Amino acid sequence: MKTTMNIQLMLLCMLYMAMSCKNESKNSAVMPEKQQSTFKPASSFFNVPKAKLLMVGTFHFNYPGLDGYVAPDRDKVDILSDLRQAEVEELANYIAQFKPTKIAIEATHSWKATEKLRAYKMGDYQEERGERFQLAMRIAKNLKLDTLYAIDALTIDDELKKRYPEFSDSLWQDFNWRGESKIDSLYKNWFQYSSRLNKEASLLESFKYANSKESLEYAYAANFSADFALEGYTGPDVMSIYWYNRNLRTVRNIQLLTANSEDRILVIMGRGHIAMLQQFFNGSPEYEVMDFNGL
Repeated sequence: MKTTMNIQLMLLCMLYMAMSCKNESKNSAVMPEKQQSTFKPASSFFNVPKAKLLMVGTFHFNYPGLDGYVAPDRDKVDILSDLRQAEVEELANYIAQFKPTKIAIEATHSWKATEKLRAYKMGDYQEERGERFQLAMRIAKNLKLDTLYAIDALTIDDELKKRYPEFSDSLWQDFNWRGESKIDSLYKNWFQYSSRLNKEASLLESFKYANSKESLEYAYAANFSADFALEGYTGPDVMSIYWYNRNLRTVRNIQLLTANSEDRILVIMGRGHIAMLQQFFNGSPEYEVMDFNGL
């Protein structure tokens, strides 16, 4: 009797297991497969012709000493020497591969860039050391362009100084573009290395280094070190009314000189400006930002 009950119990267990497997198989058969989600890339919404934009960051060939890091005399390049003149020509020819239709420079409208370009073509300004003459005007002359666009601008801070001088002075009281933190010392080491590189390498080599994606990203992040980290909001306030405002106005000037998607605009400015402009223009539906090292 006991053996018969055990056999019956075993048969019931086997039947239950068989029915469970059958139900699972049935459920899995009717369960629809989950389809993989597909998303349209953001770029697909901006499939329009774009103006080409090549932004070239440079050190200032005439060393005005106005930047946060000032190169020592031992690192300064004699841009008028025969060797450097040959290198300027090499650099100008490299950039000319972009085939710009417009050239824009770090100058305000009061500098009268196009008037100076005309005089340059007539033989004036040949001994001027600045990159506006040595590089931008050389390229413009070689490509037979008759206009040079000044895209730098005064800032809202300049207007504040006139209207509210005491308030402006209070913002700038402790601001001198230099810091003493560990990160600041790292940047100082990099700036010193870059300065030596300008002296030791050819111009084209140093420009390729300075305009690499990595160099421009670190140069941009430098805006958030040094005096940006002063107590309270002094750093962000000064940066926004002066440095950011100046570069945002430069963006607007580039927009204003852009006529249509056929434009090929070459911008030559200090590397600090280009580091910011790259951030502003990358991803723009109006412009295709070209890679300096990819020419």
